[in-house]
Amino acid sequence: MDLMCFHSNERVRNSINDALNEMDFNFECHPLLSPEEIERKSEENKPHVLLVEFNKENIGEYKSLSEIAFTIPLVKSIDRDIALNLESMNVDYISSDSISGFKENLMKVLIKNEDKIGEFLSEPRIFKNIIYGFGFSWGHTYIVTMENRDSIYSLIPNFSRGIKVFVAMRESPRILEENENLKVVWITDIVGKNRIKPHNLTILTDNIIKFIEEEKKRIVVIDCLEYLLLYNDFVNVVRNVELINSYAMEYDSLVILIIDNNAYTTKEYSLLKRYSILWKGE
Repeated sequence: MDLMCFHSNERVRNSINDALNEMDFNFECHPLLSPEEIERKSEENKPHVLLVEFNKENIGEYKSLSEIAFTIPLVKSIDRDIALNLESMNVDYISSDSISGFKENLMKVLIKNEDKIGEFLSEPRIFKNIIYGFGFSWGHTYIVTMENRDSIYSLIPNFSRGIKVFVAMRESPRILEENENLKVVWITDIVGKNRIKPHNLTILTDNIIKFIEEEKKRIVVIDCLEYLLLYNDFVNVVRNVELINSYAMEYDSLVILIIDNNAYTTKEYSLLKRYSILWKGE
């Protein structure tokens, strides 16, 4: 089993249930039980991860539970003394007051502790959720401004460890080391393998759509919009971006547009943002 969850609040359990279902985890969620019962159920099911609501009555059992499985405490904000105690032990926890960012918070903790649960996290079904830990969600298009461009390029090798990634870029693709999960297309007038001329917008779009259609949960990075606009009408470029976005929604994939927002008028930038989310960094 991937994960077992124990929490006293039914609303919180239901929210966690919904999130873990979307993340394709193999899990069980239970009302908060005594430490002895949690240990017994954990030993029976052997989960990789335990999510446990900790309070003043059971915080002393954290160490024994963490010896059974990697344990992530769920803590209410009013229990600040418990949070401070966990922080003093260098233990990562999740606030259970607002569960809206649960997927992001869960994956941040798992990524941070990869040295302890690396084998579990590298399992393809689980690894696909890594994007949540960096502020992305499947089925969406994100705009990334130039100030965060380097952050995206540092994430691409990480993502491509277990996710298929397509990168269309203006610069020489030598800045990225390709692997079996990474396809880089150079947008250039120079003829060659894995190169597309900037005026061939339809060919680029078709390549991206075919890539997305091959398998759900794939990532597309487009880092050449301003260059494409030198050879193509803005409206045509936006139409193709919106078409790619539609396929990303249908195939539960992720599209990242790296742009220089200073290169657009207010109206043009608004059109680009119409179906996109502005990524604010890690």
